[in-house]
Amino acid sequence: MDKTQADLDLYFLTRNVQWRYRLDQYEDATIREMLKTVRATVAEIKREIFDGDVPDNADALIAELEALSAGLRKRIGEDVATMSSVAGEYSVAEHTAIMSLDGAVKINTVALSAAQFKEFLGGPTQGTPLPAWVDAAWGEAVSEKIRRNLNVAVLRGEGYQKAVRGLIDAGLADFSEREAITIARTYVQTANVAAQMAVYQANDDLVKGWQWSSVLEAGYAKTGRGTCLTCAARDGRTYPLGGGPSIPAHPRCRCVARPVTKTWRELGIDRDEIEAAI
Repeated sequence: MDKTQADLDLYFLTRNVQWRYRLDQYEDATIREMLKTVRATVAEIKREIFDGDVPDNADALIAELEALSAGLRKRIGEDVATMSSVAGEYSVAEHTAIMSLDGAVKINTVALSAAQFKEFLGGPTQGTPLPAWVDAAWGEAVSEKIRRNLNVAVLRGEGYQKAVRGLIDAGLADFSEREAITIARTYVQTANVAAQMAVYQANDDLVKGWQWSSVLEAGYAKTGRGTCLTCAARDGRTYPLGGGPSIPAHPRCRCVARPVTKTWRELGIDRDEIEAAI
């Protein structure tokens, strides 16, 4: 690869990593506020369950939980859609700045508002619209876990009332701490990559395609952190605009799409201008 092209690729990679870091900070701050509401609602649900008669079987318990959690699921969906749409709007501006080398290169701009991103996130994304994903996450994190573990508790001869209290507490905690965060981080990334692709598509006279760029980090069996094998294998692979696999590839995926541009001479830019911008 030509050294000047390698420098440009490094520039795009560095700026994308910087932006992904800033998104992490935004996510952390916003998720903290979102979880305050989630925890307060969870506490209210637990009070409503325990202040009345505890259902005497798993099916009745899960049905009651699902009814009580309807408002919580709706609120989580609204909060995630808002934070993701705001991230998407700012991502358009940031990726435009990255692509233009902070104004050194004239490119076509993209105008996507937070409202447009919100509409996009409410529709099919990776095959599942946001509201449906929230409902599915609740079913997996709470309903199925409680049903499975409650059956085990009964087989062990534990008292039903005691088992119910422990399992509701664990199930609701899992949802608020794990699934809500997973959904939020995944949809912020979905909006971020959608912004990237919109900028690249608008400038297909400059961009040949895109390259998968993974956040490479060691894996840890105890925490489950680290780059998955699928994303690690795709790192550095190039794809045509409008083609290739989808990003995010999985929940909490932080991979990004780096632009594959035409050569500097094809772009009509002399080297000194690029070096000054970098």
